[in-house]
Amino acid sequence: MQARLRLTTLAHTGWTLVEPLVCGVVPVVFTTVVLLAASRHNYLAVDFHHHFWPAAYQVLHGVSPFPAAHAKINLGSFIYPAFAAVLLVPFALFSRAIGDPLFVVILAAALFFTLRLLRIRDWRCYGIVLAWAPVFHALHTANFTLLIAVALAAVWRVRGRPIAAGAIVGSVIALKVFMWPLVIWFLVAKRYRAAAWSIAFAAVITVASWGAVGFAEFTTYPRMVATFDRISAPATYTLVGAGVRLGLGQTAAEAVAWVVGLTCLAFAIALTRRNGLDARSFAAVVFAAILLSPIVWLHYFTLLLVPLAILRPRFGPLWMVPILFWPLRVGPAGPSLLSLPLLIGSAVLLVLAARPSRAQKSPVMLRGMLPRPSPRSVGESPAADRAAAASAGGG
Repeated sequence: MQARLRLTTLAHTGWTLVEPLVCGVVPVVFTTVVLLAASRHNYLAVDFHHHFWPAAYQVLHGVSPFPAAHAKINLGSFIYPAFAAVLLVPFALFSRAIGDPLFVVILAAALFFTLRLLRIRDWRCYGIVLAWAPVFHALHTANFTLLIAVALAAVWRVRGRPIAAGAIVGSVIALKVFMWPLVIWFLVAKRYRAAAWSIAFAAVITVASWGAVGFAEFTTYPRMVATFDRISAPATYTLVGAGVRLGLGQTAAEAVAWVVGLTCLAFAIALTRRNGLDARSFAAVVFAAILLSPIVWLHYFTLLLVPLAILRPRFGPLWMVPILFWPLRVGPAGPSLLSLPLLIGSAVLLVLAARPSRAQKSPVMLRGMLPRPSPRSVGESPAADRAAAASAGGG
């Protein structure tokens, strides 16, 4: 027993010494140096530089950003919703040399405010997320993922306020349609006003954005998206890619992916019926959205930050799991089985985060390394969920 106590004390002392480096200095310095190096080699903000800025520039000058009706669709085609191009029009007022780093800085600020909105006060969480492979790629490629993350954090905070929650969810869906399971989350919890406002805002923003581009290619857009998704799905971290790699036809692989995704959504629905808009159902809905997305890049897993922060507001070993994703590229560039460990690992991460922490079960723990019992456990029951919603409404 004494030997075990000495080992625990030694481990705690060692962790205390390296903690500022692991959770602070190394992630910040590494991310900053690599992004600066990428900028010097004109390899910063890849998505923004090659897709979003040109689309916004075309909208600014009255030209449609979408491929022509009979153009060949490929991975380089701009197939994002019209709102994506319209939203970034202010950046087209600057050159790409200014817009690229400016947008990256805005995304870094979005990462910070995501944690602030979730009331994370543990400084180690702010540092360690910069070591996450998905977060780094979200910053390096400079797309909308980190903006969606801060929007999800805002949805969690205002989930008891129908108009505010609906406005945010509607905006997110207009930007990235794959987040539609959030509307189901509201409907199952009988938050009908929030669901209705979500649909209304999404519709208004979508129509207004298409109006801004003159409804060019509006009628052919669904076909473009379907073609693009069919090309891209096997080349990203989807179950479709894994299925094709295992020898299934693409149609069969897509069917399997839908079955798995809808099963996860059904699980989220069951949790929501039992506990209301609680943290566990929210985590399940976010993960279901990723599973049901026809395209999944590595940076999509940045969205796991939001449910993880809600479930585990203090730093612990689970906060370091996404660092293990570093061997993976932004996309596998072809049918790959790498989707399976990535998706399964993410599911296990959320399941473990949703369980009571070891600190609540064992009197022996590495202080600071393992998460302590948090007074912020939300959504343990419908009554707790209503109290949390009321509190969020007041904030």
